[in-house]
Amino acid sequence: MPGAQIDRFPASVLESFFSNPYTLSPQTDRMGARLNAPTLHPLGERLISEGTSLGAILVPACNAP
Repeated sequence: MPGAQIDRFPASVLESFFSNPYTLSPQTDRMGARLNAPTLHPLGERLISEGTSLGAILVPACNAP
């Protein structure tokens, strides 16, 4: 189910995200698991931080492409 900030990602980024396989990184802790995947670049500035629910995928801040 798309989140509130889905409109911050270009269609090409979403297509890539939803069509590629991912593997779990060893960087996993009690708060979450990191996916080995290409970096997702949202439009504009950084995404705002907000509460999440079980199973949510967070996109951390990254350097511009």
